[in-house]
Order: sequence, then structure tokens, then C-alpha cells
Amino acid sequence: KYIAMIPEFPLFKPLEIEDRADIEGFLKEFPPYSDFNFFSLWCWNVGGYFMVSKLNGNLIVRFADYITSDFFYSFIGSKKTEDTINVLLKFSHEKLGLNYLRMVPARSLGKIMNKDEYSITEERGAFDYVYDLSEFYKYKGGSLKQKRRLVSNFIKKNDDIVVSNLDLQDVPTQNAIIDIARDLVGGEGDTVHDSHEVIALKRFMELSNTINQTNIIPLGVYVSGRLIIFNFTEIVHDYWAIVHFEKANFSLYPEAGAYIFYELMEIMKAKNVLYVNLEQDLGINGLRANKMSYRPTGFLKKYKINQR
Repeated sequence: KYIAMIPEFPLFKPLEIEDRADIEGFLKEFPPYSDFNFFSLWCWNVGGYFMVSKLNGNLIVRFADYITSDFFYSFIGSKKTEDTINVLLKFSHEKLGLNYLRMVPARSLGKIMNKDEYSITEERGAFDYVYDLSEFYKYKGGSLKQKRRLVSNFIKKNDDIVVSNLDLQDVPTQNAIIDIARDLVGGEGDTVHDSHEVIALKRFMELSNTINQTNIIPLGVYVSGRLIIFNFTEIVHDYWAIVHFEKANFSLYPEAGAYIFYELMEIMKAKNVLYVNLEQDLGINGLRANKMSYRPTGFLKKYKINQR
């Protein structure tokens, strides 16, 4: 019903924009795990390697690792779970020489009856960080006192602060966004040398401009007329939002992240968002420390599965 354009396993097809409706329709049954969100799938498919299929009514994805680009298989769904795992493990061994699946959502593992047949381990770096907006709003409470102080310091230190919804079709705005991202990764300043992250960011803006995206919040903060930080957030189903990108030169503006998120919370509350997904930390210590500093309510956990 939901993924009619996606072929039945073992056939796969390259991920295409036309798959969006099918994938999003299927995913409405599940919490918004970032890796299976269509915007995330599309943006991080920087090499065009992602492939999709369906098996037992579950969505199957061949991913390329976000950092190494190594292929692996994963799935989301809750139908015939053990058969799906067994078939995919065999297929992964035959096609990739791998005896495991990765980034499998916890929601997909709830119906495994014979767990002793598998080695199931947490992929901590793949956990999505979840925040309850009612606890998070305006950084109230003692645990977020430091965030309130950062917001206050940002306002005191900077003149002519303007918060704006960015026009992602405006070329100068696009260039300002890309310049911030390139500066952070030490890019060469041209498309040939762009990092995966910069390419993913470009793909996000291109997708936003080719389809109607009333659920995208492209927020930016200007200081003295210069864009210094941007945040791209998508409002998804069941009162959830996913923050896909947030970039700034934090060595020059160390309080900017706390400030833009403070402003973003006002917008999300007005749109009836209850939960925010800040995606995973990829096992990068700095990212983990930053995401933990916002005091997550919990995680959307993902697992690696090996056959014993």
C-alpha cells in the first residue's frame, strides 16, 4: 500500500525523489528515526549509492556510511522480523561479505522471539537525541541555566541581531550558507573539493526548492547584516521535528547555537511540536558533548545485528 513504487526484495532501486511519498507514508507508523527520514536519506546520498527495496512489508535500505562510504544493509518495520533479519543477513554476506546489519531501529526489534540466535549490540553513535519541548522550552530549570546564560551573553555582545526565515531560492543566501559550512570543514571553496557534509547541505537546499516544503523551517541569525548561523528543521508527523543542519563558526560566536535554538523553540511551539530529534553524534566526542549539554529526554536507539 505505502511503497508501491519500491520493488520487492531481492530487487533494489536507486533512491529517487519520486520515492518520497511512498517512504513517508510507510514511516508514519514509526517514531522519526533520522536515518530513515526521506530528507535525511536524500541529502546524505551524496554518492548516489543508497538503494531501497521492501521485504515482508518492511523498508530495506542499502546505506553508504556517512563517513567512510562503506555499504551496509538496514531495515525499518515490524513484520516477520526474524525472517527479515535472516534473509538480509544472508544477502549481506553474499553481496558485501558482511555478517551484520547496522542502524536497525529499536522499534524494528520488538517482535524478535529467539533473541539468543543473534548478537544484538547498541550503536551508541547512531542514537538519535530526543528532547521534550515542554521541558526544554526557554531553557527553563536548573539543568539548562548555562544555556540561558549563553543566550543572554549573545544578546549583550552583539549589535543589530536579526532572526529571519531564510529564502533558500536566493543565490546570495545560498552562497552565505555554503560559505559557513565550507569554512567549518576547511573546504577548498569549490565543488570539486566539497566535503560530504557540504554536498548534503546543498542537496537539502535543492530538494527544498524543487518540492513544496511548508514543513521546513530554514532559520538564520544575522549580526550587523552578516549571516552567522543557520538551522534547518523539518516538522514531521505526530508532533515531531528533526533538526537536519545547524552550522556556525562557534569559535567566533560561541553562544550562537544556544541562541538560535532558543528562537527556534518559539517557532516550534507555535506549530504544536512536542518532541525534537537532534539526530545522532556519529561517535564524535565534540558532537556528543554538545548534544548532551542540552539534557536529552531520551534516545531513539539503533542496533547492530550479527548472527550467532
